[in-house]
Amino acid sequence: MYFFLLSSLVCIPCLLCANIILDQAMTPEDQHKTGIAKLNRKQKLALESWLNENFTPKEHPSQDQEPLSLSINIDNGQKLQLSDNSIWEVHPQDVDISAVWITPFPLQIEKSTNPTYPFLLKNTRTQMSVRARKSSYTPMEKSKEHVRKNTMPYQEE
Repeated sequence: MYFFLLSSLVCIPCLLCANIILDQAMTPEDQHKTGIAKLNRKQKLALESWLNENFTPKEHPSQDQEPLSLSINIDNGQKLQLSDNSIWEVHPQDVDISAVWITPFPLQIEKSTNPTYPFLLKNTRTQMSVRARKSSYTPMEKSKEHVRKNTMPYQEE
């Protein structure tokens, strides 16, 4: 009994300072899929403590942050660069939609049911969306080589 009270007092501060609380961070469905639901309370507390010591939770975008928007249409809609500089590959069947996305507009990233292209890039103005996946493609940096000047002699008229 004394040990239980002592261990409870030790765990209470951990609960108050914990950044990740599994019951809040995960749906019951996700807990069943990952096996978390099978853990007892003490095991969950230990896992939460370990996660908080070893990992930093993702920051959720604040209301002050600008919404994502299209920045650059690459290869006639085959790839899109967003305002956060991320590059996305568009599903080949959706390129006819993204090919006409030229001017910047706000968009949202949503989950798709396609395992190969697991995201939807949705134009929030038109509600049109394309299936996409994050790309490992990085835009080529501008050449740092010296620009060669025209060597033809200049002739005055």
